[in-house]
Amino acid sequence: MALMKHKTTDLVQAIWTKWEGSTEEKMGLVHGLTMYVADIATLRPGEELNDQIINAYISIIKKKTDQVNQTMLCVSSPIISSIMLGKGHMGWSKKQDIRDYDVVIGCVNEKSCHSVTFVLDVQHRRCVVMDPPHKTKSLRLNSKHLNSFSKTMGYGEWQLSSSSDVPIQQDFTSCGIFCLKVYE
Repeated sequence: MALMKHKTTDLVQAIWTKWEGSTEEKMGLVHGLTMYVADIATLRPGEELNDQIINAYISIIKKKTDQVNQTMLCVSSPIISSIMLGKGHMGWSKKQDIRDYDVVIGCVNEKSCHSVTFVLDVQHRRCVVMDPPHKTKSLRLNSKHLNSFSKTMGYGEWQLSSSSDVPIQQDFTSCGIFCLKVYE
């Protein structure tokens, strides 16, 4: 295991510093998600994580969570983003009823440059937005989209609020890491 970790670290370092090939080259799969060189490059310090890296990490956490806790649902970024940004639900809700869970959690990439975590308390129909720099200006719009989705699905009216009880992000690139820490 230590040898594999060492080789992985060497590969990531090589991608960050010496890679001359295409960034669209496939690196492998993580729980069915294809990872490319461009995805690995976002792991470099000072870079913002992309959706593919966030979703890969979420899939790892989801697998562990499913084995231990059947009451929390981790939703991939494209699905929760589609709901919270008012673009529909991509057919997902026909496969899964959120009322089967106590908590639903998802990460939205707003305007492809900022990640925000949404935690849905299903029983109380409350949604808490966890935004590390506390700059979510789209709370009213998110609430409108969530309630539109909820009305379509027959889930009832939801309250959306922003949590001020989270650490404040000190830079412009760590919001994806913050979202993943919330997942953990």
